[in-house]
Amino acid sequence: MPNAYEERQAMINPLVQRMSQAFKSWASVPKTPVLFCAAVVFITAYAGAEFTRQAGRVAIIWPADAFMLAILLRSPRQAWMPLLFAGYCGNMIADWLAADTFGVALLLSACNTVEISCRSYYFRAPLKCRRI
Repeated sequence: MPNAYEERQAMINPLVQRMSQAFKSWASVPKTPVLFCAAVVFITAYAGAEFTRQAGRVAIIWPADAFMLAILLRSPRQAWMPLLFAGYCGNMIADWLAADTFGVALLLSACNTVEISCRSYYFRAPLKCRRI
């Protein structure tokens, strides 16, 4: 009978293997689009934060997410993780420079990244509709 440590290892090993495969696929992604993505997200997120400073930092439209979504939808799936990470970094640095604390910048950027990844998966997934 396996002990608790062996059970945890059995659960974690497949996750670690999938993550290592994902990181290996990052090496095959060209670096120029990833750096371009980070720069575009940084510039648009910082501009969005500066434009909303007088409105209590509430943005109706966040162009950084739109650019990230467009970049992801035009990219192959194996490039999504590096692009999402680059977008996260650009967004986090922009939030941090726009007077958010480091923790708030991390959380806001994580929320944006989750939102972008959900939207891009939804738009890229094949629609399975039943015909009536």
